[in-house]
Amino acid sequence: MVREVYRRVEDKKRITGKIIALEMVIDLFFARFFAEPPEIGAFSFSKEVMNEFDFAQLSCIVNSGDLPLSISWSFHGDKVGTETGIATTNLGPRMSMLVINEVSYHHKGNYTCQATNAAGTRSHTTELKINGRLKLGLGREAFYWKALELY
Repeated sequence: MVREVYRRVEDKKRITGKIIALEMVIDLFFARFFAEPPEIGAFSFSKEVMNEFDFAQLSCIVNSGDLPLSISWSFHGDKVGTETGIATTNLGPRMSMLVINEVSYHHKGNYTCQATNAAGTRSHTTELKINGRLKLGLGREAFYWKALELY
């Protein structure tokens, strides 16, 4: 009797394991063939050419596509890090923001937002162009002139 109960428990475990594996295969199949890949809305900086010391931000919004999503930012193909004065934050499951509190010359270049889900990956890139400023120090005060075009 004990052996019979043990055998039935083992059979249920085997059947349950097979059902779970089948569910995973079905989920992968539907995710691959019927899921909607992400679509990113166009974005750009607030000015065509920013000045040094300006505030700059980008908002990456995934307008459509199945959840869950992963949203990330890159700068010249490298993942964005806080050590460069660039901060990113996710605002809900479909939006991410990139912020540069004080734009400087080393921030010029291409910024890419990439969204990924089970159905695929999409990205959008925009370029940050920067004017430099010529600083002339005269005593305690300094004068700034928008003079150098660095883009």
